Amino acid sequence: MRNAFCGWYFKCQSPEHTLAVIPAFHSGGGSIQLITDAGAWKFGRGRICYGRK
Repeated sequence: MRNAFCGWYFKCQSPEHTLAVIPAFHSGGGSIQLITDAGAWKFGRGRICYGRK
């Protein structure tokens, strides 16, 4: 199975805040991505990545 991907997108939103959670399984392993108003974080394959908006 080359370049396979299976993921979900969960979003919770209020007038003041937003939170999105994206768990995924792909050919290289798995990951979880969290997205908020303050930034984005990706956890997976032994790495933690952070990106500010």
